[in-house]
Amino acid sequence: MLRRRFNVYTMFMALVLLLSLAACQSGDVTVAPHEATFTARANSFSGPDTIPAGWTQLRLANEGPEFYHMQLMRLEEGKTVADLTAALAQNPVAPTWAKHYGGPNPPHVGESSTAVVYLEPGDYALIDTVPSKDGTPHVHYGMAKAVRVTPNGNGTAVEPKADAVIDMYDFNFTMSQPLVAGKQTIRVNNRGEQPHELFLARLAPGKTVNDLLASLAPDAPPEAIDWRALGGVSVIESGAHSYFTVDLEPGTYALLCFAPEHHSGAPHFMMGMMQEYVIE
Repeated sequence: MLRRRFNVYTMFMALVLLLSLAACQSGDVTVAPHEATFTARANSFSGPDTIPAGWTQLRLANEGPEFYHMQLMRLEEGKTVADLTAALAQNPVAPTWAKHYGGPNPPHVGESSTAVVYLEPGDYALIDTVPSKDGTPHVHYGMAKAVRVTPNGNGTAVEPKADAVIDMYDFNFTMSQPLVAGKQTIRVNNRGEQPHELFLARLAPGKTVNDLLASLAPDAPPEAIDWRALGGVSVIESGAHSYFTVDLEPGTYALLCFAPEHHSGAPHFMMGMMQEYVIE
């Protein structure tokens, strides 16, 4: 009886080994998302020049002195970062030859935020469209970097598993279930016809999303920023989705979209794409 059990176990392990070898030979290897870290400081980015394609966790470290985000734009063949910055200087709405692939939205100064995005091979521009203190987007101060996404030979990365889902429409947010306190991974779907983003911030007690917006005005005093930036997902195209992980505490939060409307160029929050949310 013992010998029979041993033979069955041996055959089972041999089958597992053969299946593993077959998967390796076929290239169907499951791996965790590639990780790439970028640092934002004084109107500049530092970080890798190349990233493997597939699901990728992007981390943004904000060394200040202002708020920064990461916006990856996939460029049509033949277009350059300089072409994109020149186009955005004429119109805040991105040209049709540059597609939004997301990235981490602003963390607080001295902190970091992450987002998991799906990247296709190609040439990208990494830019920051967050306005500086004088109201000029950082990209116009040279905050742009070329990034090449290379074919991924390391297997198929695992797409994150979401604890909650937030859908973005033209022009509002909806949630699949109530957000709760604690660390969680949130999937963000763009179900609208226009590109959208999700910026998340925790408000100080008694403050509202309108107080947050007022604090971003060029003439607002530094002490007006009594909220905490928690990241989120920068702009993604219609039909795309992305993920971010955040640790939430009880309190009041603001969700906003600053993406420009296709026709007027006005930020989407002016069309109602802003929301307060309370976590008990």
